[in-house]
Amino acid sequence: MAPHPGTHPRRVPAFNESVYGRRVRPRQGPTS
Repeated sequence: MAPHPGTHPRRVPAFNESVYGRRVRPRQGPTS
């Protein structure tokens, strides 16, 4: 299951915390 371009890889904790963890914070900073 490769991360498709356009889909947020939320199932990958390593990639999510590495790249998305610094750029986007869905857990600490929800856009609500």
